[in-house]
Amino acid sequence: MLDPRTGIMPAGNEQSLSEYVYQEIRQRICDLRYAPGCFLSEARLAAEYHVSKMPIKLAVRRLENDGWLIADFRRKIRVKPICEQDIRELYQLRELLEREALHLIFTAGRTWEYSFRLEEKLLRIKAARDDIFQREQAECDWHAETITIYDSAMIDRIYANLRDEAVRTAFFYMQRLQAHGDYISDIIHGLEQIVHAIREQDESTACAILERDHWQGALQLALEALAASSLPDTNDSANHTANDIATR
Repeated sequence: MLDPRTGIMPAGNEQSLSEYVYQEIRQRICDLRYAPGCFLSEARLAAEYHVSKMPIKLAVRRLENDGWLIADFRRKIRVKPICEQDIRELYQLRELLEREALHLIFTAGRTWEYSFRLEEKLLRIKAARDDIFQREQAECDWHAETITIYDSAMIDRIYANLRDEAVRTAFFYMQRLQAHGDYISDIIHGLEQIVHAIREQDESTACAILERDHWQGALQLALEALAASSLPDTNDSANHTANDIATR
């Protein structure tokens, strides 16, 4: 972390500095401090994080490999945009994994156990009610808890990759809805109903609420937010120049 007295990153080896920068940039992409589609430069990042260019280069390469940053043939670095295809694929994959996970909770006879595990996660959501980003992280953790029923390291890794994109996308559309307190209350109430339905072994009700609020419902909110935003929505947007973005 930055030294609070100097605002400068403490000295360390390039690997540890690279890890720090990687985590910081990824966090700022997820919470939209680095807006979808915006351009970054290694020089700017080095100045911003008070490190040399080598840790920045290492961190940027990792973020490119992870899909968070896009570099063109001129090495212009751009934050991965949010586009309609990615939104649709994100919620399709989430629904596929979460719907089957919910079914397994019921067929495995673990409804009582998971109702209390999910109830505990719900407390974190309620505690973060007034912080959009923290709440979305807590809500994604709630959904991730259902995925543990698979007991699969591979599925855990796949879902972990989806989770950060889910947080970024939800944070993106929730900024438009933040003023509507009733929406947050409705989501929390729906989660309470899901927990109750699981405890009462009512799979159809639990599934219906998830579809209404978190699968198809959330998909529509994300698409509406994208349509209302000034973000470029094209699958080949990596080919746009900075001027293209600026004139949109």
